[in-house]
Amino acid sequence: MNSRIAVLGAGFAGLSTVRELRRRDPGVAITLVAPRPELHYLPGIIWIPGGLRTREQLTVPLDRFFERMRVQFHAAEVTGLRDGGRVVETSAGDVANDAMVIATGGRFIKKLPGIEHAITPCEGIAAAERIRDRLREMQGGTIALGFAGNPNEPSAMRGGPMFEFLFGIDAQLRREGRRERFELVFFSPAPQPGNRLGPKAVEHLLAEMARRGVRTHRGTSWCASMPIAWSPKVASSRPT
Repeated sequence: MNSRIAVLGAGFAGLSTVRELRRRDPGVAITLVAPRPELHYLPGIIWIPGGLRTREQLTVPLDRFFERMRVQFHAAEVTGLRDGGRVVETSAGDVANDAMVIATGGRFIKKLPGIEHAITPCEGIAAAERIRDRLREMQGGTIALGFAGNPNEPSAMRGGPMFEFLFGIDAQLRREGRRERFELVFFSPAPQPGNRLGPKAVEHLLAEMARRGVRTHRGTSWCASMPIAWSPKVASSRPT
């Protein structure tokens, strides 16, 4: 086992790595690099737009975990690597290591024209809060929610949260008595969105959208012709 290990990221992957490293070697020096000593419980962000969860309820302090695991916490953002990864460059100075684990999570493609009008909820709590605030501001209009995957890495796509955002926003607007002022649209370049859940799941999802009055657009040709494009797992809320 190497003597100094740097773990980049304080999500589930980074914390699981720390726990396993400590189990295997009680003496190894572990440094975890992240902006803040806290875990953001991302599965819960689907409840933020409707006010059912807040940032505080989805943020878990990690100070006691780091103390228990004997982890040195380096509060910073990673800006680069050098010397073959043996030095991690951060906004608060360099972190030398003998081995490194990158557990910073996914990043989203933001190169499509019009993407500046979209919100990517899976980026975290701040994005979900933007959706919440935008919904409160809107008096009516069209809200489009959809997702697409990277064809070069299909296993990286998870569309489930977008279905939850879609049905959650529909339920929220109905509770507020505002649903008739909005048109909800679900889009995906995939002809069978959610097919990873199974054919029956796709059938039930589309049937539920129809029951709720959600307009759907599926297929590459429609998405390519849209005036505004979206990246993987993106929700856009714009008044008409």
